[in-house]
Amino acid sequence: MLFSEIIGQEEVKNKLRSFVETGRIPHAILLHGKEGTGKLPLCIAFAQYLCCQHKTNGDACGKCPSCQQIAKLSHPDLHFVFPFSKGKAATCDALMETWRENFIGHKGYFTFDQWSNLLGDKQLTIYTSEGSEILRKLSLKSYAADFRIMIIWQPEKMQTECANRILKTLEEPGERTIFLLVSEHPELMLTTILSRTQQIAVPVIGDEELKRQLTTEFNVESDSEADELVRISGGSYTALLENIENENTNNENFELFVHIMRLTYKRSIAEIREWTELVCKKGRPEQLQFLQYAQKMIRESFMYNFHQKELNYLTQKESQFLVRFAPFIHETNVYGLMDELTLAEQHIAQNVNSKMVFFDLACRIMILIKKKRE
Repeated sequence: MLFSEIIGQEEVKNKLRSFVETGRIPHAILLHGKEGTGKLPLCIAFAQYLCCQHKTNGDACGKCPSCQQIAKLSHPDLHFVFPFSKGKAATCDALMETWRENFIGHKGYFTFDQWSNLLGDKQLTIYTSEGSEILRKLSLKSYAADFRIMIIWQPEKMQTECANRILKTLEEPGERTIFLLVSEHPELMLTTILSRTQQIAVPVIGDEELKRQLTTEFNVESDSEADELVRISGGSYTALLENIENENTNNENFELFVHIMRLTYKRSIAEIREWTELVCKKGRPEQLQFLQYAQKMIRESFMYNFHQKELNYLTQKESQFLVRFAPFIHETNVYGLMDELTLAEQHIAQNVNSKMVFFDLACRIMILIKKKRE
């Protein structure tokens, strides 16, 4: 992957280039920030630039054997560690083909949820045994490059013993050995790991860069449509892709949400039963999506009351609805509503009877929605 293929992030690219150009390369770098901002692609581009045999104009050539191997994530001196399920594999190496296909298919821009959905397990971890694998790989001599590079994606998912096991090597790695860590939640990492890295905050992607991507990649020519998609994506390319792919689903969920909120306010039991029947005709994945969407709308409604537009990520249609709806969501009922929606999501995921779940949820919303602000 080339620096030129990464959306925006010129300041971070320049910082990474300067490490190579000055010869002052930190032995451990932590890139952290919001998901979808290009942290992992930046690591790959840095590794490729570092190992490229014919650097040109501040970027890798993309043609030498080293560049071609790194672009395919198959370079023998480039190693990866990522969360996985013990039920799927014993080590990360056993999942490397899946990792490569996922990375290349998403051009490096994917989320932890997408990875965990691919593996069919939400509880992914970097196990203690992987710490031994890291030490083993870094004890080997480099094969084809001047550097050995270890990329750890989501280091906050490391078991404590795993993190402790690599601590000494992270602090004093072998000659020309570099750790690149990619995190969305560095506050969850061990402070002993954090203190041994040079931290680089990766900001959200600028609106203009995302808008340019919409024009070149998706042929979105309407300024108003592009502006809305960029605004609700919050500087994340993965969120932008999600919003494009799920536009029809979001519209359906919006209509369902508006309908049930109006029915619970009216306390129309007969119509609530009809709404329940409608939702229950959908499959469980669609029901879960609706419940997640409803949680988002409750959060957005609560934040809307602060009258700070930068805190909200809403479509024009959602914003228009919240003008009248948001005042009903306040400190007295917001936690209760979120708890009920979360519980319903858990029950649907556990295959509890959906008619019981959604009718019970509607009845509880009916009580909470008219709860007076204290």
